[in-house]
Amino acid sequence: MKRVLSLLLVVALVLVIVAPNQTDAKQTDFSWKVSEKNYYPENYTGYRYPVIPGTESWPYGNHQDMIDACQITKEVCDGLSTEELLQTVLAYPLIGDMLAYDDWNIGYNAVKRRFMGLQELEKRSDVKELITAYVNNYQDEDNPVNAHITDSEKKRTAIAATEEDYIKSRHIITRIVLGILQVQMNISDTGKTQCDNDSSEHTFLRVEPVSFYRLSPAYHGMLLIGQNTITTLKNHSMTGYIYDAMEDWWLSDNTLATIQLQDLSYDACVAINTANYTDYGLIPIDSPSVKYNCHSYAWHARNNCYYWVTEFNTTGYSIRTMQNVAIDGNAVYCSSYGNGSGGVSGYTHSAVVQSKVYELPPNNSTVKTLYLKSKWGMSGLYQHFLENCPYYEIYQIPMTTPQPCDMVYYD
Repeated sequence: MKRVLSLLLVVALVLVIVAPNQTDAKQTDFSWKVSEKNYYPENYTGYRYPVIPGTESWPYGNHQDMIDACQITKEVCDGLSTEELLQTVLAYPLIGDMLAYDDWNIGYNAVKRRFMGLQELEKRSDVKELITAYVNNYQDEDNPVNAHITDSEKKRTAIAATEEDYIKSRHIITRIVLGILQVQMNISDTGKTQCDNDSSEHTFLRVEPVSFYRLSPAYHGMLLIGQNTITTLKNHSMTGYIYDAMEDWWLSDNTLATIQLQDLSYDACVAINTANYTDYGLIPIDSPSVKYNCHSYAWHARNNCYYWVTEFNTTGYSIRTMQNVAIDGNAVYCSSYGNGSGGVSGYTHSAVVQSKVYELPPNNSTVKTLYLKSKWGMSGLYQHFLENCPYYEIYQIPMTTPQPCDMVYYD
């Protein structure tokens, strides 16, 4: 009996240690592989990164390693023209991280803090005119697409299936980022979080229920259509917001229209899924959506979640450590390092604890990392390791020893 119990204990320990695998990356049987040829546009003259997502050399599993792998220096930036630097920013391997936050202002500043290229681009005197020119010229060839997601397609996990689809998805992400750059650099109000239906810059259309347009969309915001008082899983109240998606589409008469959709279009979902698949090696459990976010999923409802939460209520919860947080508890990423105190500059992301990964013997009682489930802004719902997501980073200054971002745990 003792031997049987010992054997069961060893088996259980091995299962805890090895499952799931720390590297979530996987390559399915798609007809395409990422290469410099399909990663960079044909007219690309910017900086070529030494490693790009989707290739064997990409450091899957740890977000900080990804940041380090594609960082560039000020000297490199100084040697680039403004157009070359803009192309370099648009091709930045982690540019899609901007879309993983609840607010694009937060996402933009998070990427800028980590990436020298974006910091230097802001300083160029001719950048606004150049971005405007890129937006005006950044159009696909004639390619009708479905602008609507039906209820049967709601839980979409589609990823670009062909090389042509992959290139198209990269195009859509680039067009989205150009819209964000316009807003952040005060070029236009396209892309603001809450859109004005009476905007003079666009035709505003309510799409019913299937419409076809000539060119690819650029998702640029969320339209607030209502709010309710909802409760946490501990039955305490907080505010839940209801949003529709806003996308810019070029119409067949070559005019730009802002359209209101119940949720993101199919093409936008495929583009976001493809970006996160190549960057993090993850396939979503649920579709990209503006209907709910990470805080709503973690604190309000794990199923049938229809609200966007900006401030969650911790009443009834207890603060834990990584070591003792319960399975199904919440892990909250904070936006800075504060000597372990957490919440110094506020929280950026909430995730649900799925399992713990322990150190190998002889220190097998120490938790090494956590396996989590979380919704990434308007991106999809993912299962991932604590380090393998856009919110994990190592802070260098002013500490003499670099430290990971603060985490706070609740159950």
